[in-house]
Amino acid sequence: VVVRHDDRLLGRWVSRPAMVADLAACRVFERRDDDWAKRSAAERSQLAGSARLYLDVCPDCGGDASFDTDVVSSCCTDYEVATVSCEACGVTLFELPVATEPT
Repeated sequence: VVVRHDDRLLGRWVSRPAMVADLAACRVFERRDDDWAKRSAAERSQLAGSARLYLDVCPDCGGDASFDTDVVSSCCTDYEVATVSCEACGVTLFELPVATEPT
C-alpha cells in the first residue's frame, strides 16, 4: 500500500492491514506519549511500524498473528526476512530484512 499526496510519498506498507495497525498504534501513542506531537513524522512512523512486530491478532480478520522468517527473492538475490503474518487470512503484517554475517 502506497499513500501519496501531490505526488509526494507519504507512506508505504506491506499490506492494508499493516497500515491500519500503524494508524491504530499512532492513536494509542498520541494518548500515552506526552511528546508524540513533538516527534518527527519519520520517528512516529518507525515507532508505529515497530509495534506491528508484537501483534498477536490480525487487524483485518481477527485471526492469530505469528512471527516467522522467510526467504524472499528479488531480481538479483535471495534474502531472509523476519515476518509477522496472519495464520487465518495469510496477510503479511510486518516484514524486515534480517542482517546476515558475511561469509
